[in-house]
Amino acid sequence: GRDGIDLAKKHLPIAITTDIMMPEMDGWSVIGALKNDPATASIPIVVVTITDNREMGIALGVSDYLAKQKAALDSIPADAVARLIERLRVAHREDRQVFVFGNGGSAANASHFATDLGKGASDKLGKRFRVLSLNDNVSWLTALGNDYSYADVFAHQLQNYGRPGDLALTLSVSGNSPNCVKAIEWANAHGLHTIALVGAKRGRLAEIARDVIVIADAHYGRAEDAQMTICHLLCYAFMER
Repeated sequence: GRDGIDLAKKHLPIAITTDIMMPEMDGWSVIGALKNDPATASIPIVVVTITDNREMGIALGVSDYLAKQKAALDSIPADAVARLIERLRVAHREDRQVFVFGNGGSAANASHFATDLGKGASDKLGKRFRVLSLNDNVSWLTALGNDYSYADVFAHQLQNYGRPGDLALTLSVSGNSPNCVKAIEWANAHGLHTIALVGAKRGRLAEIARDVIVIADAHYGRAEDAQMTICHLLCYAFMER
């Protein structure tokens, strides 16, 4: 356990494997120590353990997932979230439009965020946030996808609504979703402030968005959960002020 941690700090390998059931220091303690050290936090860890007890095996798998989820949540930079809260505060004061969009699970998170900001946060403040999820209008999405391309479904909506000073927030674990990239490129070119929440692979969005938060995990489920946590932090800053 401790010797392995010291070796990881010394050599900084591209990946680490660990057992769980070890003497003196179990695998969870090793993972916690590695993930809480900035020097080793981003190194992928693979748990390799064998047991003939099926229930214990399932429980170990659950514990492994939860440990990695905690590490993903711990990678959220509080100062960067605070800056986004201030961006939203200014947008609310200046009556700017907030656009949010993503694909798949990220689309669900975008819809959830728009609901919390548009209802929960707005109810608390009195004055309403002008927020719109661009992945919710099925007929418009399919018309744009059919007549142009799926890469255009968000950028073309921004052409209808977006104005200089508005906010465009996208969620993408890969950071390379073509429709998100194209929308952020359009937003940058037309004076909108752009924000991207991405996974560990970063992708093109991390290069072009003006505010970027990177979750230190490329796993879609864990990264999406961490991104939704950020969305909740943004909304509850107003709901629980």
